Amino acid sequence: MPSLLLSQGLASKSSVRFTQEAPNLIRWVFVLNWGAWDAGRSPEERVAGTTRHPGSSRQRASSKRIPQSRAKPTSGLFRFNSADRQSVELLAEDYWNLITDSQRSTEIGLESRMLPLRSQGYLDMTSFLELARWKSTRPTPLYLRNTEAEVQNASRVAFKADSDTSALRALMALQGVGLRTATALLHWMIPERFPVFDFRVVEALGLQPPRDWNDIEFYLEVAETIRSLAGKYGLSLRTTDRALWTWSKRQAA
Repeated sequence: MPSLLLSQGLASKSSVRFTQEAPNLIRWVFVLNWGAWDAGRSPEERVAGTTRHPGSSRQRASSKRIPQSRAKPTSGLFRFNSADRQSVELLAEDYWNLITDSQRSTEIGLESRMLPLRSQGYLDMTSFLELARWKSTRPTPLYLRNTEAEVQNASRVAFKADSDTSALRALMALQGVGLRTATALLHWMIPERFPVFDFRVVEALGLQPPRDWNDIEFYLEVAETIRSLAGKYGLSLRTTDRALWTWSKRQAA
């Protein structure tokens, strides 16, 4: 088993999910964490259980530098896309372990409070602030410059928009609301249609970050990819978003 893990590029403290389908058959399912090698030990020595000592013939025989840490994987789309539904659900469940108690309480509350707001067809100022701050608290002073009427009108237009671009632009007209925050608002307002747009999602999909984070066309392509993934796994966009976010967060750990 150690040599198998080594051959796949895994390092110490990596986390892997696999299933044993027969006594001598293991199916690789998903990598949660690729790990990192301890300083002073090569992958081969880690597997063999030996340590390199200064001046030893083993050290002199090799000119390889010992990696201090493993580089982040670049093919995130392939690795995430290779998961099965159960693995994605496990990532989504792990999301709750990575956020704070306050964030957990807020999100659970949002899931219950959004239902009547969707029925009324617009956001009031209190709900707008809660949703916008769920995505980013830094622009709060700008959020507060919007009037109650402006928030209600913009969200009402976004709810009724006949295109994703129109819905996004309606919310981006509010002060402090860039594209990423607009997608978060719409993610909660129309959960079956709009995935969240942020750097963690882009990283999990194995994409290069856009030059402009307000590039709507780029987001629309990302959104279509995420909808396809959600459809493939038979999961909601909210569950898929949690899994994508967790995948990226775990790679950074």
